[in-house]
Amino acid sequence: MTLKNPLNDNAYISPGTARVYLEGLMRKKAGQPTLPVLISVPHAGCSVPREVSDICILSRKEMAGSCDSGAEEIFFPLKAVVDAFVSTDISRLIVDVNRPESESGSDGAMRTHTGCMLPVYDRPVDPKTAGILIEKYYRSYYSRLAEASARARMGLDCHTMSPPDNSKSRTASKICIGNGDGTTCPERWMEIMLICFVRAFDTDVSVNDPFSGGHIIRSMPGGIPWIQIEISTDEWISNARKSEALIQALIDFYRTLRRAGLIAHGC
Repeated sequence: MTLKNPLNDNAYISPGTARVYLEGLMRKKAGQPTLPVLISVPHAGCSVPREVSDICILSRKEMAGSCDSGAEEIFFPLKAVVDAFVSTDISRLIVDVNRPESESGSDGAMRTHTGCMLPVYDRPVDPKTAGILIEKYYRSYYSRLAEASARARMGLDCHTMSPPDNSKSRTASKICIGNGDGTTCPERWMEIMLICFVRAFDTDVSVNDPFSGGHIIRSMPGGIPWIQIEISTDEWISNARKSEALIQALIDFYRTLRRAGLIAHGC
């Protein structure tokens, strides 16, 4: 049995995830506490904005292949149980908000080529249009993060990753949490999150390997602690189960922080 995901008409969630989602909506409607977390999901979208739709030459399949597979199904149900949620439907091949604004090329904020060096456009984006893209889709994302951070005690930048490639990583973990190699979140928080994720997902979890964090967590929008989360697209469990486990891990994490006196009980 599957149920339609109320956040995305084309995705489905399991009854278990639907229950958690609906319970979260009821808690918000009743004014009951939700998790003081800001969720960022920057790479779930694969849309081409109208400003460059006439010069983008990538196919729909190529655009879809650039987004984080399963991100909507895994992360969007969290919207019901956290205090703040920010995402974008614009493809990272057009504007990648998880890269420094000044960078371009095949791995910058303004892409000219894909990672496989396929050109994104049939001609260069003119400076005026590039400025519009940056202002409308890049800077606005960070403005939304900064505004939403006022309602949160920490930020989580959420991604999916390809199954582990042991030639690039020292680990074969299906989940990676990163804090910019110790620069974006207290190490004690990371230790607690590691324990909670291992308990909820019942699998190995790595820290800062193969991903320590991109530009979003390293710029620390709002001045709150940030952690990057990467969950493998490997189908060791369903995406719906990954979502349920993630929600449970975050609930466990905040309960543990409160019991340890690392955040106030009113948070």
